[in-house]
Amino acid sequence: MSLGTTVDDFVERVRRDSLIASRGPVHTLGAAYTANDAQLTIAETISHIGAGSILSVDYEMMYVTAASAATGQVNVIPAYYGTTAANHAEGAVVEVDARFPRAVLLDSLEHEIRSWGNELWRAEPVDLDFNVNHRIYDLAGISGDVYFLLDVRQKPAGDSSSWWNFSWTGDAYPHLDARLLRRMNVVDFPSGYAVQLKQAPTHTSTGRALIAQPLILTSFDSTTDLVNDVGLRTEWLDIAELGVKSRVLNAALIGRSDWRVGSMARDPEAVSALDTVRAVAHFADARQLRFAKAGTDLRAEFPFRSN
Repeated sequence: MSLGTTVDDFVERVRRDSLIASRGPVHTLGAAYTANDAQLTIAETISHIGAGSILSVDYEMMYVTAASAATGQVNVIPAYYGTTAANHAEGAVVEVDARFPRAVLLDSLEHEIRSWGNELWRAEPVDLDFNVNHRIYDLAGISGDVYFLLDVRQKPAGDSSSWWNFSWTGDAYPHLDARLLRRMNVVDFPSGYAVQLKQAPTHTSTGRALIAQPLILTSFDSTTDLVNDVGLRTEWLDIAELGVKSRVLNAALIGRSDWRVGSMARDPEAVSALDTVRAVAHFADARQLRFAKAGTDLRAEFPFRSN
């Protein structure tokens, strides 16, 4: 099984963990459902669905107002708990009073990544045109915040074939001492950020600055690719998984009386509160160890970093 990197792949991996299993029955849709419809059809004989039940279908949650075991028809209030109304295909899985609906896992994942702040970030290159006696250069074309200036390189004068291992990315060009300038006048520096060189260039040539920027979370849904769209490294995916498991299990401890089944007595928890506390602590500790190591490794990659 390949390691998928979309949010949906991530959520399904977490759901396969036995601690995150569905508590209630699982059904399927007997017919396609159109967003915002007040009724849906269950394919199987309805089990334990009644007024007050919460259904989870894909990333939408619905509140049940009535259900008919004879017809399989269930009256619902769609887009419940702030989830988004959506179409759902025939055969889509319907969880009844899910322990952790997909929508909860998606939210927890986004919150987990946001919590990383400037400890884990993506490195972005910015091309620069160096001029003689000019020390300050706008980071043109960037958007969003800049955490750090990681490196600045300039193409040497003359025939680059006389140098070793030059690449078009400029990562083998000589390093220049520089610092990051913030809150610049946007008239002269449209990005609001600039690179200030310690010494002005002695020749005109091209170069490149490398900056640390936040992971991209401007658009985050089930189709978002955590590596290609957000900027996570594949070795950070396990940090996110450990963090999400810790978050959702901790939330379960806080609200153990929530997600009650509306039409049946509450089943005993398969996992005791004490065991859940231990699991939360285990996941949190493992996440913190991996998070700290990833941050150390990332900083070691860029020895010229400047705040």
